[in-house]
Amino acid sequence: MVGPVDRLDSGKRYPTDLETPCEGQDQMENNTLYFAVIVVYIVTIFGISYWRGRGVKNQEEFMVAGRSAPAWLLVFSLVCTWIGAGSLIGGGGRAYREGLSQLWMSAGAWLAIVIIYFLAPRVRRISEFTVQDILEKRYHPSARVLGSIAVVLGSTIIFAYQLKGLAFVLEYIFRIEQIWGVLITGVLILFFTTTAGLKSILAMDMLNGILIILAIAIGLPLMLMMVGDGSVGAGVDHVTVTLPEKHFTLFGSNNFIWAFGVFFPTFFLLLGESSIYQKFYSAKSGKSVKGAVVGFLIGVIVLEVALAVFAVSSSSHPEMADWRTKHDAFVSAAESGAPVEELDAGWEALSQSVVTATGDRAERPDDSAEAIDAAGKMYKSRTDFVNLQAAFLLPLWAGALLLAGGMAIIFSTANSFMLAASTSFVRDIYQRFVNPDASARRVVWVQRITMLCMVGFAVSILTVFTTVWSMALAAYTIIGATLTPVILAAFLWKRVTAAGGVASLAMGLVVWVVMVTLILTKTIDLDFDYIVYYAGTAGIVTLIVVSLLTRPSGKEVVDEFMAK
Repeated sequence: MVGPVDRLDSGKRYPTDLETPCEGQDQMENNTLYFAVIVVYIVTIFGISYWRGRGVKNQEEFMVAGRSAPAWLLVFSLVCTWIGAGSLIGGGGRAYREGLSQLWMSAGAWLAIVIIYFLAPRVRRISEFTVQDILEKRYHPSARVLGSIAVVLGSTIIFAYQLKGLAFVLEYIFRIEQIWGVLITGVLILFFTTTAGLKSILAMDMLNGILIILAIAIGLPLMLMMVGDGSVGAGVDHVTVTLPEKHFTLFGSNNFIWAFGVFFPTFFLLLGESSIYQKFYSAKSGKSVKGAVVGFLIGVIVLEVALAVFAVSSSSHPEMADWRTKHDAFVSAAESGAPVEELDAGWEALSQSVVTATGDRAERPDDSAEAIDAAGKMYKSRTDFVNLQAAFLLPLWAGALLLAGGMAIIFSTANSFMLAASTSFVRDIYQRFVNPDASARRVVWVQRITMLCMVGFAVSILTVFTTVWSMALAAYTIIGATLTPVILAAFLWKRVTAAGGVASLAMGLVVWVVMVTLILTKTIDLDFDYIVYYAGTAGIVTLIVVSLLTRPSGKEVVDEFMAK
């Protein structure tokens, strides 16, 4: 096994080394293999989409796969839906910068899955196609509309950063600018999802799940061997010795307030996530759902821990540790008031270290505070992709497998969230209020047009957020802070009222919009890590207070939701 020093001496073989471009026969062979992997993967899922799409004749088959999915297939699909760019890129970047404490974000989902185990059969029994079916039955038609707005916004943000992850692959291999990479991948995902809906997604998720497991199972020990000169044990020692101590502490460089600030968005999100429940509606029976949830929990814990460990291990590799070294050196120089020449040299070194594949570099701002902020954005943007970057450091065959696994992670989640958002709009707004008598064929085509509009909306979203981590927290919070309290109350609290549910949804949405606007416009100095405290608290308090002040719901409505 080639050690890290040997690898560095041989020159970077991934196509981002702009100072010493990778040329010659070896690089051509590398790019040819990466290209072949991408082509084979895309052709395969194209074939699956076409094959599964031939039998789609009505809304139920398109939206919930004819309610015929077995438990084992649901396990693959549920895991692939949840493990997406948020874990691979957002979580990976955070693990690079802060260490294993980023698993606080993942832990919220683990607890939520335990709770879902007891609720899933009831959800499947009561609902038809979307979570918003529950909201209207338990509360009011306006609750369906408000819930749909939250789902469409949150799911589109999640879909958007999946596009960013796939665009990264195209950028690194083919030097395609990210905007074009986003558009290309958006069109590909649009085709896959519109062809057969959930039937194609379930079939693709089986393939994607196998690729993800293989990629992580092989990639992690190989990376440890690379940094440990051929020994996994030495690799572990290298990681623990060379990385900052904060990478292995409970809260990293933060505290418990931060920990719960990132714990609750995923906790609330998974409890209210429409794409997860949509998979439950596709199950053969309530028993199948419960069995699938057990596998879901095990799969998510294993894969999310493995991805975090992989990111931390990769960050100790000399080539990627260089990002941290250059960033910290520039920030230190800027904070100490170093001469202009030193700052220019530090900026140039940082730019070369984290430069994009297309060679785009920003000018250094004259103001020190602005320069530090700009350096942080460059640093965070590059470190978000540590798990994908590792593909270009591993042996060629393993890198190609990791690349395929990364694409599988992102494709599966992008498909699911595109379908969830479009299903919500079509089912909960168009079909419910605009055209209730629309034919099944018309509904399917309206949903496909909605997906096309989603791609354009997603591209615009990518222009206002800095990191995948911030996008993930924003998306998780809008869905979790609005939908989850009213969904849980519908099944667990007899005293919740229609007025309380509607008011809670509205308050959660309003507070989310206000907080996101204030943060993005830099009106307030607050990280997205903490917005769940504002939106979540507002929604929950409103739900409780308004419910206690208004007339209880009818017995027949309450009994339907409380029945086991």
